[in-house]
Amino acid sequence: MGEPAKVDLDLLHQLGPCTHPAFSRGAALFIDMLVHFTRIGQGILPRQREEELLKIMEYEIGVIERTYPELRGEVETIRNTLRSKGYKLG
Repeated sequence: MGEPAKVDLDLLHQLGPCTHPAFSRGAALFIDMLVHFTRIGQGILPRQREEELLKIMEYEIGVIERTYPELRGEVETIRNTLRSKGYKLG
């Protein structure tokens, strides 16, 4: 089999410096929460798994509200949508 191939890529040199700010923890958790939100109420998960996701979402919402308050409106929209479907979010 011989030695494995080794490839070095210098992407930073190719792309140049990054001019966009890094995601905050709240922004990253918001993305994660959106994924969970799309799974709840679709009939693809057992109710027990949906309850687990709701607990995770409660934690994520708390972090989002503390670290990225600019997303409070979007978080409230998600809360209201879940409540309208009969789910309870703390």
